[in-house]
Amino acid sequence: MTEPDVEEIFDKKPKKKRVLTEKQKEALAKGRAKVKENKLKKKGVEESSVELKKEQREIKKQLTKRQAAALEKVRETENKNKKLEEWDILKNEALSKMPDERSFNIMNSYLDLIPEEDLLSNHKIKGRLAHMAKHLTARS
Repeated sequence: MTEPDVEEIFDKKPKKKRVLTEKQKEALAKGRAKVKENKLKKKGVEESSVELKKEQREIKKQLTKRQAAALEKVRETENKNKKLEEWDILKNEALSKMPDERSFNIMNSYLDLIPEEDLLSNHKIKGRLAHMAKHLTARS
């Protein structure tokens, strides 16, 4: 390239900005207003959907709390049933070792007097059985 060519490149006049007609300006303003309106509508929908999602999360938390409480209750019931079954097995083993029918009936009546809440507590059942053993040995 020669020097005059370089000067011609830098000497070019910048292009003028495009001038819009009144009709084009009105159409552009109308389009921008419509876009702004749509954004506001969408934002309103998004805000309501955010609130809806928050409500759904709260409901889900409440359900999980209820489910956890129900599950805990089921576990307690299973544990209770297991302890009662174990007690029945121990009771039957003890009664099967009785030497005669009279002893069997006496022991059975004593064991039937033990309340269920005592059967579910290991500490209470041991105390009850110790008290019964003292009482029975004193009677004999």
